[in-house]
Amino acid sequence: MTLEIIEEGLHTTIQDKGRIGYQSYGFSVSGAMDEYAATMANLVVGNHKDAAGIEMSFIGPTVSFDQDTIIAITGADMTANISEQVIPLGKAIQINKGDILQFRTAKSGLYGYLAVKGGLDLPEILGSSSTVARAGIKGILGRKLTIGDQLPICQSHSIKQSINWRLLLHFLIISTKTL
Repeated sequence: MTLEIIEEGLHTTIQDKGRIGYQSYGFSVSGAMDEYAATMANLVVGNHKDAAGIEMSFIGPTVSFDQDTIIAITGADMTANISEQVIPLGKAIQINKGDILQFRTAKSGLYGYLAVKGGLDLPEILGSSSTVARAGIKGILGRKLTIGDQLPICQSHSIKQSINWRLLLHFLIISTKTL
């Protein structure tokens, strides 16, 4: 199962939690610019909070799917749509085989995140699948995503109801901290 980039965004990359502990060897931590939004996208689809996803900067890409799946979009409002039907942020969205997901210029925010149920099935380098263009890494983890890139999606279990309870608990904890 894969998703394919059919139109590039301004700066679309793969990001996860980043590389911790390798700065002394010349590798930056990298990782998602908006860690909270990336984490929330993963939790909404039932992934581990640190799973690799797609980070979009200012203008998002157009993506096609070759299988049914579930996605979530968080962060910047890039007016995501499928067949001109606008997709809400922060919700699990059913994607059907052949659907084309299109993003536009951000109305608010700068970084948007696309998480796919199961996560992206990419290699880890020094404990992370985050893109670091200046590090000279070969392949998809060393550059922004371009037209024709195909990203494999991990096969996963069905979403469990407990995910909703985890999200609720997370929001309750944040709410009580602000009181």
